[in-house]
Amino acid sequence: MFCENCGKQIDDDAKFCEYCGANINDDTTSTDKVVNTIALSKKSKKKPIIIVVILLFVLIVAGIAAYLTYEQIQIKHGADEILSLMENGSGDEFNSNDVTSQNQTTQIATEKAITTTKAITTTATTTAVDKVEESINYAPYLFLLNEIDAEYKREFGDEYIPYYLYYLYDINQDGTYELLIHFGESEAEAVIQVYSTDENGGFIELGEIGGGHTWLTEKDGKLYSNFGHKGYYAVKELKMVGWHDVWSITEETIIEEDGLSDYESYGIPIVGYDISYKSAVEELCPKELLEDKPYADGYVETYALSGRDGSKIRLYLDGDFSSVSVQIQNQEYTSEAEFYAKEDFGEYIEMNFNPGVHPPSVAYVTPYSDLGVAGDVITCDIPKEISGTIQSGGMSYPIDNMKGQINCHGGTVAGFTTDYVVNGGAAQKVRNSLGDTWHVTAKNKCDNYGVTWYELWDSDDGDYYGWVDSNYIDFY
Repeated sequence: MFCENCGKQIDDDAKFCEYCGANINDDTTSTDKVVNTIALSKKSKKKPIIIVVILLFVLIVAGIAAYLTYEQIQIKHGADEILSLMENGSGDEFNSNDVTSQNQTTQIATEKAITTTKAITTTATTTAVDKVEESINYAPYLFLLNEIDAEYKREFGDEYIPYYLYYLYDINQDGTYELLIHFGESEAEAVIQVYSTDENGGFIELGEIGGGHTWLTEKDGKLYSNFGHKGYYAVKELKMVGWHDVWSITEETIIEEDGLSDYESYGIPIVGYDISYKSAVEELCPKELLEDKPYADGYVETYALSGRDGSKIRLYLDGDFSSVSVQIQNQEYTSEAEFYAKEDFGEYIEMNFNPGVHPPSVAYVTPYSDLGVAGDVITCDIPKEISGTIQSGGMSYPIDNMKGQINCHGGTVAGFTTDYVVNGGAAQKVRNSLGDTWHVTAKNKCDNYGVTWYELWDSDDGDYYGWVDSNYIDFY
């Protein structure tokens, strides 16, 4: 080997250089090698740790990405299922036009799917009370549909009616559905009545458009009426216009053609529901509202009027309700529906009706809750038998100064006030007793309380005696 200090060749086992005397001991070199080996060992151990950390990070990121992708697939799958159900329809849901589409959707279906998708991706915080407050505006639609359905069934029974459906559509895009009722016994009589809700928890009528040969469609969030008949085709956009919170429905013609052999819908036909099928509206109302349905029980009595001018009926009701509608019907007559608040009529509802001159009649009573939800209709027979007499005011008319004298028939005769005899007021007297054979002059006559009355004055000095029963007067 060679000396590292002077470069001379020396023996391989020499401890010192024989030329320069340098120490040939290699302990330092061995130590350095050990240090370098340890350093390399430490570096080699750090590298796997870093690799493991990087791999873990990559796996976590990949896991998160896979989870989010799975959630999005589930959300889309749920929305697609909802849209599929709504598109295929259920219950009494049907399209109002012969022009149909396999992939048609409605605004209601789309919005429900969107709402459901949002519900999947967000935390639900709506309480039952909030749900009632959000849905309360649609209760008047139930009220209206129940009344129309009950009235038409009473009039037509199970007879087929060409137009008997309703639609729900947000015409002015304010987040609240309007109600469009499409009904009519024939093409000539068919109309579409449009309603909306008001801030007082009721409904308002926006107007009416023709409904014969007509179907409704939507396009780009707008509602259209399509009319096709004898080659003529017209499309009108339906709009809500308001002025100082007073709204109405208007139509603007956008297409008008003639001489056609076939018609194509402008946009997608919207789904209509049979008026008897309330579920489309009930879905917009909270379950709590629908489960707590009002109910009523009652009966009718007939009373003769004391003035011999007909009779009245009294409807006695009991039950859990806020208001009722009453409609009288027989084979010849159907009255308008009358509405009564429970606190307004007290023990009974009194109505002008004389069953004695009508065929057998019934009163149809529909109870309503304070939110407008209708209960089951009850039927009350109206009897012709008289249950009693109602004190009523008579009608006075003048006569030509009839002369006569009082006949007490062994008792006393009193003269009564005009307020009692004519107006039906409290029983009050002008004179407690009139003398037998007194000469009197009658100037007015009135029939009331089952009695004929005469208003009398003394024939000699003109004193006023009031109204006297004709049974106690002998006229000359």
